Amino acid sequence: MRRPSAVLIVLATLFAAAAGGLVWTFARRAAPPTVPPRSTIADISSPSSDPPWDDSDADVLLSDPRQLSSSTSTDGGGAAQLQAMLKEPRRPAPPEGWKPFLMAVTYLEEGGGRSMAATRFEEIVRLYPNSAYAADSRELASHLRDMVEEDRRWREPRDVRSLPLADQIEYHVYHLRDVQGGQLSQPGMCSVFVAEDNAALRLREIGEPAIPQLIGLLHDRRPIRSVGCWRDFHPSRIVLRYQDAAVQILQDLIPVDIGAPSGGFDYLSVLPDEYREDVIAKAIRWWTHTDRAGAPP
Repeated sequence: MRRPSAVLIVLATLFAAAAGGLVWTFARRAAPPTVPPRSTIADISSPSSDPPWDDSDADVLLSDPRQLSSSTSTDGGGAAQLQAMLKEPRRPAPPEGWKPFLMAVTYLEEGGGRSMAATRFEEIVRLYPNSAYAADSRELASHLRDMVEEDRRWREPRDVRSLPLADQIEYHVYHLRDVQGGQLSQPGMCSVFVAEDNAALRLREIGEPAIPQLIGLLHDRRPIRSVGCWRDFHPSRIVLRYQDAAVQILQDLIPVDIGAPSGGFDYLSVLPDEYREDVIAKAIRWWTHTDRAGAPP
């Protein structure tokens, strides 16, 4: 059998290389486009004259490939999806001071030290004095500083259950400061009863004997570790106060409507003074009623 000549071998090699190149070219054209790297976002976004933009949606698309369309049709797949989103009208940036305020609120809610929480709120007042969060931050910091001193003076009893009932009530009232409530819907209201066990549940369990001290808390603006929101994406949070916890407990204990806020973004601590005073008056009238039955006179 005759061996192929060197010329034939060279021609066959060249033909194979050319065929391979064509296959690679067609395969590359047929493949779905890839997502542009993070550094190219500025190049494909709207002109710089647009208002500031919160690129959290782009971050989701870039960090989670499952959010990208795998379509290879003429819509361009995931890359076109990302580019189309970036070219839409930009959303306004969060209000000034929102991110540090949210961080401070979350730190307090999750059990952070009150002294450090006060420092964080004080920094918001210093850095963003004209922001929508400055007034709340100033008041929260002031109360937290006072509560740090209260914590230093407080002595935990060895056995709460062995204390007289009045002392048990005092104990649970003190520990309202550490109640972490929860919000089950949006919009909705943060409830201090969303827990297996906490001071609010204990006071409700004690019942009527705790009512006088709870009424006395309806002016108390010290913060607790419960936070309410309208929607979790909305740049607003309400740090609940002692008075918010007290009115929730009271409304569960008093068999008539005293006007306690029951939903939405309404809390006793943020409602007008006249509304708050009306709630307090109704609670006191019921308590001082001789048989404590029926509607207040």
